[in-house]
Amino acid sequence: MILFVSQRGNENDMAAHVMNEKDNEIVRVISVEGTVAEDVFGALAEIKMHRELLTNAKNGFVSTSINPDHRQDPLSLEQITELADRLDVAFGTVGQPRIVVEHVKNDRQHYHILTSRIDTINEKAIEIPFDRLKSMMVVREFARDHGIALPDGYYKDFDRSQEKDKSFTLQEKFQQEKTGISKEQRMEIISDLWERRDNPESFINSLQHHGYILCNGRRPYVLVDMFGKTNSLPKLISDSAVRTKQIREFLGEDRELPEVEEAAVAAKELLDTLKDYELKESRADRMELLKRTQADRRKELGDKIITTQKKNQSERGVLEDVQLSKRKQQRCDYLNEKNIIRNKREEVKPTGLPAFLGRVSGVDLVRKKVHQYQDKKRHDAYVEGRKALLTEQSHQRLSLKRIQEVKGYELQREKRSLQAKEQHELRSLTKAFELEQANRIRSGSEHMPGIHLTLTPRGRPTMVLRAKQRHTTQHAKEFRQKQTAEKYQKKEIQLYGNFSEVAGKKRPKEGKGDNLGLDKSIPKGKNKDGGREQ
Repeated sequence: MILFVSQRGNENDMAAHVMNEKDNEIVRVISVEGTVAEDVFGALAEIKMHRELLTNAKNGFVSTSINPDHRQDPLSLEQITELADRLDVAFGTVGQPRIVVEHVKNDRQHYHILTSRIDTINEKAIEIPFDRLKSMMVVREFARDHGIALPDGYYKDFDRSQEKDKSFTLQEKFQQEKTGISKEQRMEIISDLWERRDNPESFINSLQHHGYILCNGRRPYVLVDMFGKTNSLPKLISDSAVRTKQIREFLGEDRELPEVEEAAVAAKELLDTLKDYELKESRADRMELLKRTQADRRKELGDKIITTQKKNQSERGVLEDVQLSKRKQQRCDYLNEKNIIRNKREEVKPTGLPAFLGRVSGVDLVRKKVHQYQDKKRHDAYVEGRKALLTEQSHQRLSLKRIQEVKGYELQREKRSLQAKEQHELRSLTKAFELEQANRIRSGSEHMPGIHLTLTPRGRPTMVLRAKQRHTTQHAKEFRQKQTAEKYQKKEIQLYGNFSEVAGKKRPKEGKGDNLGLDKSIPKGKNKDGGREQ
């Protein structure tokens, strides 16, 4: 079992990576804990929001990759959960939001554990020093408790002194995915060529024969392969005693080498000429299949969005109808009560002599004032009730609007997550195409096809030709310089011969005929005494 820990901050890319169904046969979300969202994209979006709003941290979560040994018994979900809990105790992230995802890639099972570093209560990021050392201690204890055998690198007595640069970086990983050639294979062939070297020219030619051209870059002696990838020559020689100094002594101090940029451009041109376009049709089929799969997912999400919009519109319509009916009922109740009271007053209204006495004595006026006061109180109560009902209904509409907006934001987040996932799948398929093309180009070759390039000065187009003349001996250079000097050497001018040729006369033989008595060795424009011609 191998465990790799890193503190990272690009939550969107990590979500697309762990949910990538193109490179993995099985993607299963085991658990999403401590977040409002129940999916990976939403949980990591929450972690990103907490990191940006509450802290100035660049890395918002801890990513742990667990690769069990396929030759041993597979890990159960209980064991994975136990290992994740132990890591939380060691890192000090107990109770933090955590995501656990299972992958099956190339029939091999591995897990991803993503734990948030953001303490939302104290508004700070949890410091996790010596994370790799702590993870190694946890893995040793976990393997001891469960009887799991670990690689030699997990033990302190493992001797690394005899190995040279065994670290596997992301750049080397991408280079291997691009070319299909591992770092060990490169080291094996380059070390063998170094051991069998004869002279600098033969060593450079043997590198070209195996697909490498020796260049100068930011550092001396950089190898550029036919795929445009760069490697340091000293690092690809397995002998730990070989350094840049020994290579410089072997090649010579005045060795002229092309620049890395020129070699990369020329190698790209060569690679374009070697591409096998027979794979174009199969690539189109696979690309079309991926696009159909993505279109089905987009259609499913689009249908979900349309259904949600219709549901929201229906909910708003239902709420408006309910609220309108409540307002109508309130008004009807008020008017009914008003009519009932008016009828009762008409029933008890005095007539005849009591009515006359009431008018004369002023009782009717008092009764009228009382009735007006009672009517005003009922009307004021109705108005207040109306305002309270309108306020309540406004809050209800606002609450429904907020709920629907949250659902809309969630759908928009799912749409963005789906777009990121599709882009990641397209990149994965493109890398697979490039690897297939690289394997097809390398088929039939021991390592890579030989590179024969003529690297012209900047400003001129590159040509796919041999570059052997670029690497010549010092003796050959001096010989060519001597030939060039002799070719353009200044010749002496024979005045008589030149004048005769211009006049159209034949030049007499030496010793016969008249001559002007001029010295043949006199240079042009000078007389015998060294003065200028008049």
